[in-house]
Amino acid sequence: MDSRVPRHVTKAATGAALVAGLVVALTAGTAQAGPQPAGGNLGVRSDRVILKSTKVGAAATATLSLSATAPRVANGAAAKVKAQYRCPRGYDGYLEIQLVEATHGHVSQTDGFNSKALTCNGATQQITITVVVSNDYALTAGKAFGHAILDASSDTDEATAATERTITVT
Repeated sequence: MDSRVPRHVTKAATGAALVAGLVVALTAGTAQAGPQPAGGNLGVRSDRVILKSTKVGAAATATLSLSATAPRVANGAAAKVKAQYRCPRGYDGYLEIQLVEATHGHVSQTDGFNSKALTCNGATQQITITVVVSNDYALTAGKAFGHAILDASSDTDEATAATERTITVT
């Protein structure tokens, strides 16, 4: 505003602009909510959309553990890691396992995942995942760090589990 306009006029104009903006915002919110009910009973329960959760009970859970040993395959190009898991009935599951071994001045990195659908029926299952070396260093007999993630999901929910442990590569 112009500096020649008295301060009380500036405050009044600013206040009027704020009120006008608030009216516009409230009107827009009412317009988005839908037309006013007949008789103007805005605020009665029949003019609202009530969203309810269809989920009942506790959140879905999954469990996961890895074996203590993993035998090498093809001169250390891969290893077979056993995992035990449980995921809720009717869910689709994905399991990924990584094995990292530091030996002889280098780090061997492996990665593997389930190639067929996991059985998710609420009971504990066992699966063997082949983890394949992803760099140029073969696995050797010794200790490795194992990390696994289980992700199971349905159309409306998700259950995850993760685990880490030292695994003896044989």
